[in-house]
Amino acid sequence: MSALIPGLVSITFRTESPRRIIEACRSSGLIAIEWGGDVHVPPGDLETARTVGAATRDAGLRVTAYGSYYRFEDVMGTRPDHEPATVLDTAEALGAKVVRVWAGRRGSAETPPEARVAIVAAARALGERAAARGLVIALEYHRNTLTDTAASARTLLDEIAHPAVRSLWQPPVGWSTDATESSLRSILPYLSHIHCFTWGPGGSADRRPLAEGTDAWLRYLRTAVAPGPSGRRELPVLLEFVPGDDLSVLRREAQTLRRWQAEVEAEPC
Repeated sequence: MSALIPGLVSITFRTESPRRIIEACRSSGLIAIEWGGDVHVPPGDLETARTVGAATRDAGLRVTAYGSYYRFEDVMGTRPDHEPATVLDTAEALGAKVVRVWAGRRGSAETPPEARVAIVAAARALGERAAARGLVIALEYHRNTLTDTAASARTLLDEIAHPAVRSLWQPPVGWSTDATESSLRSILPYLSHIHCFTWGPGGSADRRPLAEGTDAWLRYLRTAVAPGPSGRRELPVLLEFVPGDDLSVLRREAQTLRRWQAEVEAEPC
């Protein structure tokens, strides 16, 4: 079994149609897509979700996740995308087994204790509802949420303590390679998938060719797929934030990711 599942986060190309994204992924040798809920598969649009999911599978690709923008700290019931049932219905129609959600709108240092308690309870409740449908919830690993530090993210997941609540991971902005790898290591028991990109010192506005991050990313991927009690895990690693948001560079970026995959998987377990 392949340890790494190379794929794409669809919001990398928000202006492109699902059809073009599917074609580009297939021709680039990628095999999985996380479909975003802001443009490509809006929450509540079940017809689009079914159509995009079927087209993905018909192309021989996996729907690895539904990238929702559901946040636990939002007021429920005021917008369809803030209704848990709507998000879960859409993920089911799409054929996704993992639903990405956000742990609030404030960083861990700015979130009052009572708000953190409420988010923990809401996440556990959503995990219960997801589990009843055979789905898994994955927290976005992101600044301005309760997953903004390695300690807060791990503590939050331990507090939620539900088997259907996990976490994705991506490199935090501005951290050293050592600190970044440590943040990944701290949530390994909860890891669902990885968003993969290389940024320069300018952050999200400084999107570099993936290959510029080779040394760091090989460390991260080796850490992520290190054998556990049951052997290597099967882990989706999804490209995001390519230079210029340019679909024409996807083939090059995918080649880099697949080269890393081959190198990591060739190493003895």
